[in-house]
Amino acid sequence: MKIGFVFLIIVFLGSYFFGSLLESDKQIKSVVTTSDCNLLDGNCHIVDKGIEYEVSFHGVPSPLTAFEVHFTALKSQPSNVEIKFEMEEMDMGNNFYSLENKGKYWAAQVLLPVCSLGRNDWVLYVNAGYSENNHATKFMFSQ
Repeated sequence: MKIGFVFLIIVFLGSYFFGSLLESDKQIKSVVTTSDCNLLDGNCHIVDKGIEYEVSFHGVPSPLTAFEVHFTALKSQPSNVEIKFEMEEMDMGNNFYSLENKGKYWAAQVLLPVCSLGRNDWVLYVNAGYSENNHATKFMFSQ
C-alpha cells in the first residue's frame, strides 16, 4: 500500500516537472525597449532587429475621454498587438487592450483612467507578437 502511494507521488512530481520544462520552452521571449519618442508629437517610428512599425494616437489622450491608438507594421505583420497604460509606482488597475487588425493598421479605442493624485505622467507599453518572439516598447508621455 505504501509502495503504491510513493509510486503515485513520484509519477505526479515527475509529470509536474516534465510539464514545467515543456511549458518553459514554449514561453515567448520578450525584451522591453524604451523609446525616447513623444507620442504627443505624432507618429513614433520604431526600428529594432528587423522589426519596423509606427505607433500613434488619433485624438488627444485625456483621462476618461476615448481616443484611438494605431499600430502600423512597416515590414512583417505581427500575429497580435496589445497595449497597456500604466504610471510609474502607481496601481492604475487593468488598462490592457488588444488591438484589432484593420488591414493596413491595427487599432483600439482606449481610455486613460483618472489618477486620484492628479498625476499625468503616463507609460504606454506596446507588445507586438511575431511568431516565437514579442517586441515590446515602452513609451512615456505627459499632458
